[in-house]
Amino acid sequence: RELMDELMPIVHLGLHSKVGYVTVQSSASARDLATILPAVVVQPMLESAFEGLVSASTPHRTSAALKTLATLTPVFLDEDLFPNGVEFLPQALELTLPGIDPNDPEKTEATLRFIAGASARLSSSQTSMDFLDDYTHQLLERIFSFLEALEEPPKKNRGGSSAGYLTLSPFIFLIAIENLFASLPTPVILSATERIAREVSKSSVVNATKFYAILVRVSAGAAATDSEGSTSSALIFLPLLINQILEEEDGTLCLSSLSEKEMVWRIRMLAQACRTCNDLYPYLDKLFRIAILAMKKSERPVYKAGGRLLRGILEGLTAIRIKFSNLPLDSNSVSDFEWWEPTQKDFDKGVEILNNALFFAEGLALGKEIDITEEITGPREVTEVKMERDKLFRALRLLHAIQRAGRWIMAGSTADCFEDMEKKYPVGSDMSGMTKLEAQMILKKPSFAGVGGEYDSPLKNSGISDGMWRRTYTLILKILKTVVEKKPDDGSLIYRCLEPIELANEPFRRSNKGRVTVHAARGYKAAYKPVVAAKRDFNAPGGMGRSMPAFIKKLRLEALHETRVSMCARAGFASDDVFSEILTTLADLSINDFPLVRAESRGAFTRALR
Repeated sequence: RELMDELMPIVHLGLHSKVGYVTVQSSASARDLATILPAVVVQPMLESAFEGLVSASTPHRTSAALKTLATLTPVFLDEDLFPNGVEFLPQALELTLPGIDPNDPEKTEATLRFIAGASARLSSSQTSMDFLDDYTHQLLERIFSFLEALEEPPKKNRGGSSAGYLTLSPFIFLIAIENLFASLPTPVILSATERIAREVSKSSVVNATKFYAILVRVSAGAAATDSEGSTSSALIFLPLLINQILEEEDGTLCLSSLSEKEMVWRIRMLAQACRTCNDLYPYLDKLFRIAILAMKKSERPVYKAGGRLLRGILEGLTAIRIKFSNLPLDSNSVSDFEWWEPTQKDFDKGVEILNNALFFAEGLALGKEIDITEEITGPREVTEVKMERDKLFRALRLLHAIQRAGRWIMAGSTADCFEDMEKKYPVGSDMSGMTKLEAQMILKKPSFAGVGGEYDSPLKNSGISDGMWRRTYTLILKILKTVVEKKPDDGSLIYRCLEPIELANEPFRRSNKGRVTVHAARGYKAAYKPVVAAKRDFNAPGGMGRSMPAFIKKLRLEALHETRVSMCARAGFASDDVFSEILTTLADLSINDFPLVRAESRGAFTRALR
C-alpha cells in the first residue's frame, strides 16, 4: 500500500503528459498496479477518468481519460479482481460516446479499444434492454458522422506510406463492432442492422468504403441467425440493395441508371452482405445477374465490384466461418465456438454458379458477347481463341474472379498423409501418445482440428474440385499462348493474362489478412497478459492463452483456420499435365522483354515451385 501511495501520483502526472508515449506507458503502469491492489487503484482511476470525460474546462484530459479506460478494461471488468466493476459499465459507455470524434482519429481509436474490451462484459451486466438499444443507436449515429467526415488519404510516397496522415485502424474498428454485436440481444441486433441497411442504401461515402463494409458484414452475420434459428439479415439487406441496382427495361432486368460512384458503392455493400447472410437462395439469380452485368462494363471500378460480388456469393455459399454467438466468459475451450458449415445443397449451387461463369468466359474467348438470357448447356469447347482484345480482357477479368470466388471449391483433395492421420487418430480418440510431428500434421488439417474444413465436404474425392480447376486453367493457358504467339508486342494484354494465375494456396494467402490478424491478436493478448498472469497459479499447466477472453481466442482461431485452409489447398496437384504446362509457360515468360511481364511471371513461377 505504501508503494502504491508513492507511485500513483507519478502515474497520474504521466497520464496527462503532452507526450503520447508517456501517456501510453502511464496507462499500462496503472493497469499493472491495478492487478496488484485493484481495490485501492481501480476506483480512483475510474473516477479520475470520468471527471476528465465530463469536464468542459479541460478538453485536453479527454484523450488521456479514454486511453486510461481502454487500458484499465481488463482489470475493472474482471469479476475476480474488481467484483463491482460492471456497475461502472453503463456510465463508462455513455461518457465515452463523445470520443467518436471526426476531428481526432486517435481519440476515436482509444474509444473503440474500450468498446472492444467492454463488450465482453456487456452481456453479463444488469444493463437494461432500453439502455443497450439507445446506446447502440447513439454509437452508430456518431460512427456515421465520423465516417462522413473522413478525408481521402494522400497518395503514398516511395516508401509505401502516407507520411503524417492519421487515420483509424480498420482492424480495431472491426474488433470493436464484432464484439459489440456479439454481446447484444437479438432485438437490438435487428434494429441496429436495419439502421445500417438504411444508411448504406442512401450513402456513397467512397473514402469510408472499408469501414461501411465492416458494418454491413458484421451486422449481417450477427442478424443472420437469431435465438430461434430464423434468418433475418438477407431480408434486411439484399432486397433493398438489389432493387436500387437493377431496373426493368423492355421486360429485361439491367443495371439501373445510377452514377458510377453510387453503383460501385451499392454492389460492394451487396457483396459484403452476401458473405455472411445465410439465406441467399431467393436472390441468387438476381445476384449472379448483377455480378455478370457489372463485369461486362469497361469502367475498372464497376467490373472490380462485380468480381467482388461473385466472390461474396461463393464465400457465403461454400466457406466455413465462426458463427456469431455470445460465448460464456469463462470458456476455456476452442470447441465452444460454433461453426457455420456449407451443406451438399450449398456446394452444388456453388459449383453451378462457377460453371455458369466459366460458360460466359469461354464464350468471350470464342469472340461471343455475353448474353445473360442465353441457355447454359455445359462447357464450351474452345478450339481456337479469337483475338478480340476487348473480349479477351473481359474473359481474363472474369477468370480471375472465378478462381478467387471458387477457391473453397477448387482447393483440391486432401493429401494422403492427412488421410492416414485421420485413420490413426479418429475424432474423440486418445491423443496423449501423439508425436510432435503428428500433432503438427493434425493442426494443418482443418477438418480434424475441430474447426470444420472443406476436405470433409461432399465434394471430397468426387473429382469436381480437380475438374473445375483444370477447366479454368486450361482456358487461361489457351488465351495466354494465343496472345504470346499472335500479339507478342502487346505487353499489357500478356500481363493481364498472367494476373489470374494464382496456384495452390495463393488465392487464400493473397485475399485474406490472416497474418495481420495474428499480429493484432497478439497485441490484444499482450494487453491482457499481466491481468491473466496475476490471477494464474505459478505452476498452472498450459499457456496464458487458456485464460484469455473469448474474443482473443476467436481472433487467434480465425487466423489459424485461414492458415490451415491455405496450407491444405492443393489445387492442380491432380492435374500434372496442366500444372507442368503452366510452369513451362511461366518460365519462358520470366525472360520476356516487358519488365512488368517478367516480374509477374517470375513471382507466379516462384510461388508455383514452392
